Amino acid sequence: MLDTDWDSIVWHSSDRERMQRVLTAWNEHLADPYLPRRLPRLLRAAGLEPTKCAIIPLLNVGADRDSFSAGMSGLIAAYVAGRGGVSEADATAWEQDLAGLGDDYFFSLNRYLFLAQRS
Repeated sequence: MLDTDWDSIVWHSSDRERMQRVLTAWNEHLADPYLPRRLPRLLRAAGLEPTKCAIIPLLNVGADRDSFSAGMSGLIAAYVAGRGGVSEADATAWEQDLAGLGDDYFFSLNRYLFLAQRS
């Protein structure tokens, strides 16, 4: 299993308050934005034994349009517009802000890999 713990995100923006509103609204689409921290226990409860656990960090230190975060920003902006106090104008401004950060662009997110087998 591979899943993301969205509490691990670090995404620089020139408007920190708007960034937090966007991320909070984004969490609405997730069944459990913090599932990885519970997966070892859930796997064991299902009769599986974790045999390997690893972290897969994602790091983007530039606004490269082919990066994970640049690809996600359009998807996130489209989803959050009209949710959680994020207007369409806020979502557009957020996305434009990120694209304009240049050398100040920074994104980091942790994904977690769990391999398990039947006990």
